Amino acid sequence: MEQEKSLSQLIKERIEAGESREKIISNLILEGYRFQEIQAALEAMKERNELPADFWLEGQKKKKWATFRPWGKYKKIEEKLEEDNLYPLEKKPASLFSKRWFWITFLSLLGVGAALIGVWYFFFWQSPLAILQRSLVSLSRVNSLGFQSSFLFKISDFNLNQDEYLKNLFKDFNQESGIRVNLEGSLNAFEASSLKRAFWIKFFDNQGKNIWSADFIQINPNEFYLLTNFYLDNQKEKISSFPQSHWLNLAESGSSSAFQQFLPVDIFRNSLSFYSFNNSDTLLHLKERLMNLSLSKEDFQVLEKVSSAGSFYQIRIHPQPDLNRRIFSILENLISFGGWFKENQLIQASWELWIGKNDLLPYQINVFLDQTNQPAIQIKLEKFNYPFDISRPSSLLLPEEMLEIIQDSLEESNN
Repeated sequence: MEQEKSLSQLIKERIEAGESREKIISNLILEGYRFQEIQAALEAMKERNELPADFWLEGQKKKKWATFRPWGKYKKIEEKLEEDNLYPLEKKPASLFSKRWFWITFLSLLGVGAALIGVWYFFFWQSPLAILQRSLVSLSRVNSLGFQSSFLFKISDFNLNQDEYLKNLFKDFNQESGIRVNLEGSLNAFEASSLKRAFWIKFFDNQGKNIWSADFIQINPNEFYLLTNFYLDNQKEKISSFPQSHWLNLAESGSSSAFQQFLPVDIFRNSLSFYSFNNSDTLLHLKERLMNLSLSKEDFQVLEKVSSAGSFYQIRIHPQPDLNRRIFSILENLISFGGWFKENQLIQASWELWIGKNDLLPYQINVFLDQTNQPAIQIKLEKFNYPFDISRPSSLLLPEEMLEIIQDSLEESNN
């Protein structure tokens, strides 16, 4: 009772001092009084008419329990009320209830959204089909690149009846002998209307011996140059070598047959078709074909991501025959295969691609034409967008002029 009178006296003094009901209750709680004690004292003062007439109406004004906000000393008051599970009103303030459910709802929606993004990322964005499609788009934006390619043939794959050069080059080989062709070089596609290539070809036999080689420069359809030490000796019906080589201007000798004594016809024909697959805007046309090569799961017999370890995605695909035709028609214009692979081999090909995780560019392409684990075609791409220039060789000869030099050299040696 003494404590009640003491508490009632405190409340009365603070009312006379002009303090609001919220401030009185808040300060008393902070001073150590429990809310039940304060409530009992207020009820007793109400019965004795010791409270102002508007004291109980004050809580219905604008603020209500707005003073019990989670900052400063009122945060401590709210924590005390939470501990005792007591509130000055019959139920908890609506603002506290709303805030709690707001955060519960917000965090729940955030979790669901994160889960949906994770599903989309792993099952769509990181799917082999999406990676492959994005890789084609990335490749279509490349303006220059370096390439190293290797092709494994059998002598029987070559059409020797229509090419005297190859017929004489391989005449001492068994038809089932393997020939590896290495093609290396650079491709410059910075100019909007033409492509440029500098590349070299080497033929190797089963023992790894280099049996033929040549260097090429292509600037445009009218500038196609060859450097080689080999030529077809029609009199002896064999491929011979000569010590001094000069750059030969092949584009200007297209109407003659002299170039056929320095390289296989298919290499020459396919190199010129590098520009003829579209008469104008060659580069734009090629990039457009890559960009618009839309793919779906139905285009593949097999489409799987073998590995994503390290810096590359390893993807294995076995396209349907029609898609294989479209892919090879694009690649042939970039890196000539010499037209030596049979179409029934190409349309059944399966592929293995190594695609960079950072730039989504293909760095290695393996093409399998049979069930063995040895790729028949292996292409390595590098130096993406690394600018280089190709200039016209300073000393040029026509193939006819080179044949005359060789003939003169042979006559001198015979004399």
